[in-house]
Amino acid sequence: MTESGTTRNVTALRRACRQLFNEAYAGSAPPAPELDLEELTGPEVFHWIRHHRLQALFASCLPALHARVQGQMVYTARLTMVAEHLASHFEAAIGPSCYLVKGPALAAQAWPHAGWRSFDDLDFRCARTDLTAMHAGLIEAGFRPLIESAILRRHYWQFGWGLTYRHVEGYWAEINHRLFVPHFPCPRELDRSGSAFEQLVSVRLDSASVRAPHPAFHLIICSLHAVWHGGERLAWFLDIAGLLRRHPACWATAWEWPGADDFTRRCLLIGRTVAQRWFDSVTEEPEQAIGALRPVVDRIDESLVHQERLSAAQLHTLHLALLSRPSRIIVSLRRLMTPGDGDFRAITFSDRWRWLYWLLRPLRFLFRFGRGAVR
Repeated sequence: MTESGTTRNVTALRRACRQLFNEAYAGSAPPAPELDLEELTGPEVFHWIRHHRLQALFASCLPALHARVQGQMVYTARLTMVAEHLASHFEAAIGPSCYLVKGPALAAQAWPHAGWRSFDDLDFRCARTDLTAMHAGLIEAGFRPLIESAILRRHYWQFGWGLTYRHVEGYWAEINHRLFVPHFPCPRELDRSGSAFEQLVSVRLDSASVRAPHPAFHLIICSLHAVWHGGERLAWFLDIAGLLRRHPACWATAWEWPGADDFTRRCLLIGRTVAQRWFDSVTEEPEQAIGALRPVVDRIDESLVHQERLSAAQLHTLHLALLSRPSRIIVSLRRLMTPGDGDFRAITFSDRWRWLYWLLRPLRFLFRFGRGAVR
């Protein structure tokens, strides 16, 4: 978009997002003025809508999006059926420690119509000891691991990296015993048995129910994910807006959760404020003021407007604004010291000697740093 076109179109798009969101949730807000469709036409606007995965929200007023939305809904319906099958298998083979995160479960909890939410894969979380059973279930369902070596898969798993599987028909699934990558400043309680609020809930999908996070648990997960990645997709904030509209009590539950640290609460505030700017998702101002976090909110908002993916340096600056000094040091050390792909492929230790990666990692880093200093 040109600069002048950006200003004009974004004003119309904000107005459209608010009106379409509120209309989709059964008119729970005062009626908004009719949309000016002339402001919502053109390839730049369509590209913006598609980039942010809001095609289904806008399809009611933009017929040009219908075909794309139909294709998306067919794909997500098929993936939802796969999720139901896998969840049933995992519950029988593993028990209550396995649950589905985001994807169709979040669509059912937060979106006005579950088929509207666009997602590409299925994310399952389980206990650290469940790898063998999870792998067997995915293989039986027609999935194949991207990492073919069993020993490499176990190394990735034990150090907290997720494993990705691809179905013969093109679907993707990821499994992990953590919610985020190892260096992510996630409260430890979020990863303990997956039941931060002492319960997971049963969520009805198309033809079966699955175990999934409590709406307040999902609110924390969505806020942490969206803010850490600098926004990028407005649909991520529609997740937040929908949870707040559908489950108003989940805000207080998430905010008052004893395991929530300052970083988590900052992400909650930022996620709620951005969602409010675009979707008018809450009817009252939060008691917790955004205060010094306003520059972060403005930066994320700007990246959403311009469909901008923040660079590593920009994300680093954003992260510094969210973390305390001790947390910054801890995150940096985790990023440097946690063994990963390069370490596993440089030398493949046996399970018995896996602990040696904690020594190999700093040695490889020092070797690379030394070579760079010599050059």
